[in-house]
Amino acid sequence: MIEDSFNSKEEFEKKIKKYRKSIRLRSNYKKLNINLEHNTDFELPPLEIIEELIDYFIENERNDEALIFCELWREYEANSLEAMTTQCSILNLLSRFNEVLILSDKILEEYPTCVEALISKAIATERLGQPDVAVEIASYALEFEPDNDDIIYIYAFMNKMAGNFEEAINYYNLFLEKNVSDTESDIIYNVQIDIISCYTELGEYDKAIQELEALTNIEPYHLTLWYSIGVIYNYQEKLSDAIEALEITLAIDDTFTPALTELANVYYKIKNYQKSIEYYELAQKISPQSIEIMKGLSEAYMSSENYSQAITILENMLLQNNNINYALEKISICKEQLKKTKKRKNKKI
Repeated sequence: MIEDSFNSKEEFEKKIKKYRKSIRLRSNYKKLNINLEHNTDFELPPLEIIEELIDYFIENERNDEALIFCELWREYEANSLEAMTTQCSILNLLSRFNEVLILSDKILEEYPTCVEALISKAIATERLGQPDVAVEIASYALEFEPDNDDIIYIYAFMNKMAGNFEEAINYYNLFLEKNVSDTESDIIYNVQIDIISCYTELGEYDKAIQELEALTNIEPYHLTLWYSIGVIYNYQEKLSDAIEALEITLAIDDTFTPALTELANVYYKIKNYQKSIEYYELAQKISPQSIEIMKGLSEAYMSSENYSQAITILENMLLQNNNINYALEKISICKEQLKKTKKRKNKKI
């Protein structure tokens, strides 16, 4: 690693700062038409270490700096295909998708089978809201290198984003088959989660649960896995199973608000309103401004016939100037119910 060639992290960062200052000075001199030939005011990194510096910046999510040094690389080697494709990747990381399209098209004019440029173009196209077109671009890349793991993954992902869930699952599984020994990679985990998401979108909940439970055997204390199991069981109306999974989630982290609200929702479905209120109140302590929690809590209070408390919650919603029509309508219902309750009591007297 390039930073290991320095005595300390501070020394390495100092050198980077000097390089950045020199790049900026050099750019200013060029704009002012100052002769650079014999100028010693700046120190630029040699070509052989620029790529290492870019890798270092990307690994540390310093993408703006990666772009600065990549632009310098292109000054050194204007026609370097590697420099241009690297710049496309960095621009995607910076969400500068229109620039990616311009540069990738420029590359593809000269190198029409450049899969790196096709991958970058597919990513930018999907991010700009055209997933179907992105699938076509990724499919084109796949024709050139059908065994390329990166392209297989991108093609699967683009199909998922385009709603072609069965095709996405097929290619995600192909990716997993090709990387069967790489069980600890982050990308393997992400692929498995995407497969689960595809099964869920297809309504194949049992398959989604099966995949999730396989992952919990590997990571038994993974919060979102258990939460996802609980959510899917809730979709299926398997409410006792949902409660069990969500309680495991909260045993891992009892402040995980999505699990608290999901569990409150499940208890509401089985008409255990007191339990529903209990979990909504726990969630509200963590997220007191959440409108969705307020709505759920007010509904639970109304269903338990505690209309006064429901009104208090609904009035808090009005104070936030949010969901005004909903709050006013529910307050009106609560007040009407309170009047009826009062009349019944008066009749008994």
